[in-house]
Amino acid sequence: MELKSEKAFRIADLILRYQEETISEEEMEELRLWLKKSTEHQQQFENLNDRDYIRRKRELDLSINPAAAYTAFSERIARERPWSYRKLRGLAAVAAVCLIAIGIYWCWLREDRNGTLVPQVSTSVIPAGSSKAVLTLANGEQIHLCGDTATSIKQQDGSVAKASSASLVYQNIPSLPEELLYNSLSIPRKGEFVLILSDGTKIWLNSESEVEYPIVFPSGERRIRLQGEAYFQVASDKSSPFIIEMGKVQVQVLGTSFNLRAYQDEEMIQTTLVEGRVCMFTGKKRILLYPNEQGAIELKTGNLVKKQVDVQAYIGWKNGRFIFERQTLEDIMRTLSRWYDVQVVFQSEKARHIEFTGNLRRYDDFGQIVSMLALACPAKFNVSGTTIYIAE
Repeated sequence: MELKSEKAFRIADLILRYQEETISEEEMEELRLWLKKSTEHQQQFENLNDRDYIRRKRELDLSINPAAAYTAFSERIARERPWSYRKLRGLAAVAAVCLIAIGIYWCWLREDRNGTLVPQVSTSVIPAGSSKAVLTLANGEQIHLCGDTATSIKQQDGSVAKASSASLVYQNIPSLPEELLYNSLSIPRKGEFVLILSDGTKIWLNSESEVEYPIVFPSGERRIRLQGEAYFQVASDKSSPFIIEMGKVQVQVLGTSFNLRAYQDEEMIQTTLVEGRVCMFTGKKRILLYPNEQGAIELKTGNLVKKQVDVQAYIGWKNGRFIFERQTLEDIMRTLSRWYDVQVVFQSEKARHIEFTGNLRRYDDFGQIVSMLALACPAKFNVSGTTIYIAE
């Protein structure tokens, strides 16, 4: 049984979804195929769904010094080289089992309320973000949308948008307005919101994001501007392409689902395609994306790159998860700081580049998230108020 680390964490994610009863039919079929491959897989699955087994493993793990164990393992590898193919294959199998178990183990650790298993790095509670936004109308008037908001907002063209505590929905009017009027919706730090445009396109907006759009689209094309991160389900209309502008970068679609990430403090703009096709371009450079592909534009060089990805890692935020695959602590903390509205101070340059892979709950409080990072990463975390200090 040879599994790469990415595959092992993918299986761990599927088992977690199975346990939480949030697994989709497609994901369930993927898990079934993995189970059919070997009796070892089936035994792992049974063990990882057995609370008593997990608790026994936990007690054993707590009696082991992980640093000393790792050192001994490394020394053994150095002594016994060269390795035979059979030994290497055996190690790969053991590593895969461990990686799968780690994901499930984290899930069980969450249920411990005594504070003895997960390192406590903060006694203060910093709650997760929630639905909130600021709507700016064409005339400059601003309306704060949050809490128990439920109202109808009359536009200058006579149309009405309906706002709730978590979404804003525009109505489609049959006649075009004499003047093209724009609204903008901005999401603050520690916020998220759902926007449904007049054509039926649905947009999930992440923290520190802003979108500018016409109240009603003109004929011929549908064009909006985005800064930050958003997940799109674009309503199909072959006669009117949907275009998203992000500075000098544009993405054009007809009807599809994808994630866009275009923060000003990051080095690239990413488009991750779930369904359909999109064209991503800047100047004369362009790439065509198909499902499970990601296109990225490096802002400093203008280079366009395309690669195959697991889309769940890039759209997890929309579904209430933080899914990190070999991401550095610097990138991870940038994402977390937007959602929890905290300040991050790295006291060690090396700590910035420590990599982490894991699947965490987006709506847990900040202390729980950081405690899980402290458990898995060779770094020291200290939370003081709304500032977190990280050292090697």
